[in-house]
Amino acid sequence: MANSSAIDSKVVVELGSGAGLVGLICYKKCNPKSVIVTDFHPKVLETLQTNVQMNSAAEIQVSSLDWVEFAQQGSSNKLGPPPDVVLASGTHFHLILFLHSGGLHHLLTTV
Repeated sequence: MANSSAIDSKVVVELGSGAGLVGLICYKKCNPKSVIVTDFHPKVLETLQTNVQMNSAAEIQVSSLDWVEFAQQGSSNKLGPPPDVVLASGTHFHLILFLHSGGLHHLLTTV
């Protein structure tokens, strides 16, 4: 990875992790302090947890994150302290939810 040194010893959160490829590669190749992979749909989270286990990456935290709920709860962050690095790759969201709730904008300006 071209910029792996930017992640070395950092707390990393991946938004909309899906199968977890980006978070897993980050964990295995970039020496982060910690990695939290997030998604919203229960089946996606189940697959994400399985992929983390199959890749011997038990230190990766898998967490449910609803951007709209996050925006409505203010700045309370169930993920812990603010991350140093936020990753997102191929992240999909409902434009209507984004425009009306400010969920993603609030999330990115809060963490």
